[in-house]
Amino acid sequence: GKLVQQLHTTLDELGIIEDNANTEMPRVITAYGMDDEQTIRLLLELHGDPMHPAQSLYCSELTVAAELDAFLQRVEAFPSLMFALVGVDRLLLSAREALLRWTSKLFMELSGQVAQLGKLYLVFLRQAGVEIFSFLPIQRFSSEQL
Repeated sequence: GKLVQQLHTTLDELGIIEDNANTEMPRVITAYGMDDEQTIRLLLELHGDPMHPAQSLYCSELTVAAELDAFLQRVEAFPSLMFALVGVDRLLLSAREALLRWTSKLFMELSGQVAQLGKLYLVFLRQAGVEIFSFLPIQRFSSEQL
């Protein structure tokens, strides 16, 4: 609510928010074996510019549902921005299932419609759990491409 509005005002004042809203479903990015530096270069290639810290969430086994929910609220609140959820494979199964429910709901609601959410990349650094998101478009990257 209030925090998202404040973030929206700040990003608008900095000129980060553009008028062109996203029209795509979230996309799975496989970046197996990439280290932190390679992952940052991947995000630069996908976005073109460094992302604001609020536009990315680096996941671990300690990422809690509240963090994931807050991040997904930002994705929904800023349809003209790009977001990256990095290390989806590191999420606990319960958090990955919550993400699956969120993306599945979008898929069902938005089939044939224009999406009203930020462009979201689900970045997998290992193969664990990627198959449950097979209904989303998948883009494969290797460290040699960067």
